Amino acid sequence: MNVLILGGTGAIGKAIVQVLSKDSKYKVFVTSRKDNKSVDNVYYIKGNAHDDIFLKDILLKNNYDVIIDFMVYHLDEFSKRIDFVLNNTKQYIFLSSARVYSNESKVINEDTKRLLDVCKDKEYIKTNEYALEKAKEENYLINNDKKNWTIIRPYITYNNNRLQLGVYEKEEWLYRVIKGKKVVIPSQLLTKETTMTYGGDVSKYIAKLIFNKKSFGQIYQIVNNNYTTWNKILKLYIDTLEEYGYKFKYIIANHKTDYKLPINKYQLFYDRYYNRKFYSDKLKNDINEEILFMDISKLKNCLQDYLNNYDKNNIVLNPKYTGKIDRITGEKTSLNEFKGPKNKLKYILARYTDFFTGQ
Repeated sequence: MNVLILGGTGAIGKAIVQVLSKDSKYKVFVTSRKDNKSVDNVYYIKGNAHDDIFLKDILLKNNYDVIIDFMVYHLDEFSKRIDFVLNNTKQYIFLSSARVYSNESKVINEDTKRLLDVCKDKEYIKTNEYALEKAKEENYLINNDKKNWTIIRPYITYNNNRLQLGVYEKEEWLYRVIKGKKVVIPSQLLTKETTMTYGGDVSKYIAKLIFNKKSFGQIYQIVNNNYTTWNKILKLYIDTLEEYGYKFKYIIANHKTDYKLPINKYQLFYDRYYNRKFYSDKLKNDINEEILFMDISKLKNCLQDYLNNYDKNNIVLNPKYTGKIDRITGEKTSLNEFKGPKNKLKYILARYTDFFTGQ
């Protein structure tokens, strides 16, 4: 069985390549912009999967039984290619996001209403923010005459190279801790209930939906149903980092400061500030087995693995982000931390002026 994976380099994508490569019935083809060595039954195709000519060429040259799509699209891009993709595979697995859900249900399942359908914030609805765009792309599949698709809604996933804290990626919070600087925690975050799912778990259950006839034309959330709070996740990070000699310094923002943080405000206000609890009953019923997820100790293992292998001398700071956060914390970063005069200037403008306001 030929499986084509588009954009499979993230926390879930890399894991599903590993899962499928262990099963001899699969030939796994992965698109990548970089040169990668093909090994055993995993074959890399160099090229940009956003390029329609490249995509059409590889689909016409080979028959792919399954396409698993991790790409992040703009709506117009997705709408132009989806019919061609559906017509050239037996099953198309589309990675959406559990961020599409509204806050109307205390416990979330696949029927929970989406922000796109119920949010009354007219300014937000006018945007192409990630959660809205994913929901609109889902609609292209839901309303399509073909039903050889399966929609997956993962939530916050992690591995040893992706470690999130609220709206922050590790490059935004962990690198500040390693540099001995303060992290700014959004005002209402720590008390909110959430969940984090190991990327390997998501990939394991995606694999179980391949050519599962019950999954055609269906939506599944593959999300850890063992919820916690951001405060407990923060404590796990603090304790682990202390074992490595790093002190996690942070300040809690006030509500006004939340709007000044160099982050996606809509992600904060329309997701991370919601209590999120998920049920996986639909997945359980359709694959006919119990759903088991790694507990939070796996997150600690991933952070330890990252700290054991990274080179702190190769940390690349974002000058605009660093300048804006330094401005809130009252700290300064040496200009020697930034490569090139342009990055030094960006830091100065972000740290001491309003030049990048709104960016």
